[in-house]
Amino acid sequence: MIHGMTEIHFTEEIVRTFGAELMDISPEAFRKKLSRGRHRVSHYMKGICGHVDASNPCRCTHKVRPFSDMGMLDADHLRFHRPEGVRVREVMGERIMRFEKSYYDPFLARFRDQPFYDSPDMADWLNGILKNDDFKNLFHLNQ
Repeated sequence: MIHGMTEIHFTEEIVRTFGAELMDISPEAFRKKLSRGRHRVSHYMKGICGHVDASNPCRCTHKVRPFSDMGMLDADHLRFHRPEGVRVREVMGERIMRFEKSYYDPFLARFRDQPFYDSPDMADWLNGILKNDDFKNLFHLNQ
């Protein structure tokens, strides 16, 4: 699905631009910070997480005991990591292809034909909220 890569790139470009504005740094500097952060997380997970590398000792079931003890979680029935589970493509098969051809691809074509509109300065708006004393007090950020 080649168009999927386009949306991912488009979305990451927006994240980089918005992140750079929010942190008040250049998009290139933000891209580098993001890249370094992703590398650090990936390196850490590869060295410790048993789901990333089965030879690693760490398992979610060992880390979530307090949640389990409080009744907030059942470690034997994790909601997200289920490698043995049935994949969407196995269940949906041809229906996904028909959906993409009939609905998704035409939607993307229409979306891509739209003009870019000037958007509000979301970074400025968010910075204003973060500097607001009432917001800081609400989330105990003044401490």
